[in-house]
Amino acid sequence: PPQEMMERMESRFLERQQRNLVLIVISLGLASLLLAGGLSWWLGRRTRALAGATLRLTEGDYHTRLPERGKDELSRLARDFNVLAATLEASREARARWVSDTAHELRTPLAVLRGEIEAMQDGIRPLNQENLSSLAQEVAQLERLVADLRLLSQSDAGALDIQLAPMNLSESLESRLNDADRWLEESGLTLTTALADDVMIRGDAQRLRQLWSNLLDNSCAYTQPPGKLSVSLICERGDAVITWQDSAPGVPEEELSRLTERLYRVEGSRNRASGGSGLGLSIASALVTAHGGTLTPSASALGGLTWTLRLPLLTAS
Repeated sequence: PPQEMMERMESRFLERQQRNLVLIVISLGLASLLLAGGLSWWLGRRTRALAGATLRLTEGDYHTRLPERGKDELSRLARDFNVLAATLEASREARARWVSDTAHELRTPLAVLRGEIEAMQDGIRPLNQENLSSLAQEVAQLERLVADLRLLSQSDAGALDIQLAPMNLSESLESRLNDADRWLEESGLTLTTALADDVMIRGDAQRLRQLWSNLLDNSCAYTQPPGKLSVSLICERGDAVITWQDSAPGVPEEELSRLTERLYRVEGSRNRASGGSGLGLSIASALVTAHGGTLTPSASALGGLTWTLRLPLLTAS
């Protein structure tokens, strides 16, 4: 009968649909397992690579790098890891160079002291006032170097002794420049100034005087006589701005960013023959930073070097 035939067709259709549904579910399950397994293997490989690289980094292998492919979270993590590794590598190299340079700087006055003392012991040089004065000068140089190293160490640790109080920046700078008349004359430099009156900041008068002395020492040591030194002070956008520029010789543009590195000297012009330990500008930069300011080098219109120093003005509050 037609009704029975329709029931059989409907039953067969339902059975077929059930089989198809079971096959679809099984296929989707297998595909999900394969996809999950592949994704798990892929993620596992990348996370294992990251874990291995991290382990090597903790063991001191700062040359370790991860491939930077894609734009997913793991790729961004790999890029951050590479930046960290590069920073640690640069820090280690700087630390090693710092220790080596410091040892070299300390070795020089110690070698001179030892040589002079041995010469006196052997009777080659007499033990008189002149030779004792020479020894005293070497000891003083060694003391200055150790004091400079200590100041920079305190600055790195955030423990630099800075006593900030309202003060007249104009008077501080003018006083130090006036006291340097003979120093500038002996160095063959002509000074010109343009200082705004009564510029007030929060500063440490003693530390700022040390800052002016370091900048003066740099200009007097490296500017060829007869030379020029120009110092100006203005107020600009909430800052006291000091422009300190001297005449030739200049500094190559590629060397400017390294001038405040410790014990760094520009080849050809900043060397031991010019005197100094190579720490003066590093200390100047540390002192400016401790006052919340910036110290930026650039080429001078006079043919030498310009230092632009910005310090926050004293606010009404």
